[in-house]
Amino acid sequence: MNALTIKQVAAKVALGQSTIYRMIAKDRFPKPFSLVGNRTAWLESEVDAWLRQQSGLRIESSTPAAAHDALDTSQLDELARRIAMRITPQALWDLADVAEYLHRSEQHTRQWIITLDGFPRPARIPSGKAAARVHALWRAKDVIAWAESFIET
Repeated sequence: MNALTIKQVAAKVALGQSTIYRMIAKDRFPKPFSLVGNRTAWLESEVDAWLRQQSGLRIESSTPAAAHDALDTSQLDELARRIAMRITPQALWDLADVAEYLHRSEQHTRQWIITLDGFPRPARIPSGKAAARVHALWRAKDVIAWAESFIET
């Protein structure tokens, strides 16, 4: 049985801490328990169960405990990241996220997709202390809307 801090939970489910607390307030995420004093933690098993529920993946309670371990941490982390991309409409995507969503390589996306007229403009957010270096990020909802504009009806 493992206890997770808010930082560990946020990393595991690929959501921000404030998003997690908002979801807890709306009873949409497991509540933490008091560890010591004003320190709180989450049971890893409860967070994993929430991830399985969000993904639609069901593991029968009669399944042996060894089968529960079959979902290793890397699979759960990837699943959490994908869920977060879907449930967080204000999410910002980097080039890798855009490429994955469009089922293209990063190189192809960089050379041919993001340079197209009409493709959403990125937000150029300074990264760290070197304010001259910026990291291009796209709003997920803008990229999704752009991609859906090509669906023939």
